[in-house]
Parts: sequence; C-alpha cells; structure tokens
Amino acid sequence: MTLVTTVLTNRSCAIHGRTVVFGLIFWVITGRHQWNEPVMDRRFVKQFQALHIRGSNA
Repeated sequence: MTLVTTVLTNRSCAIHGRTVVFGLIFWVITGRHQWNEPVMDRRFVKQFQALHIRGSNA
C-alpha cells in the first residue's frame, strides 16, 4: 500500500489540471465543430406546436 504524501498530492492536482486544460483546448479547436444538434421526434414537435398555438389564442 502506498502512503499518500504531499508530493503525490501535488502531482495529482497538476495532472488533474493538465487534463482539464487539455480537454478545454481540444474542445475549442475541434470538438465544438463536430457537435450536431439533437434530433426531435416529429410527434413531439407537432404536439408542442399545437399546445403553443392553442395557448397563444387564449
């Protein structure tokens, strides 16, 4: 069993920080261009539009 020391704790914070920064940079460069909007079920859209139209006439 490895004892947790201040040196290991400081390294884990640095590794975690690097992972977060790398993930954010990767998302800014490539990830945000690969996102596709969600596809909605047509039945849901028709129900939503019917409720919205009915609600605005009241």
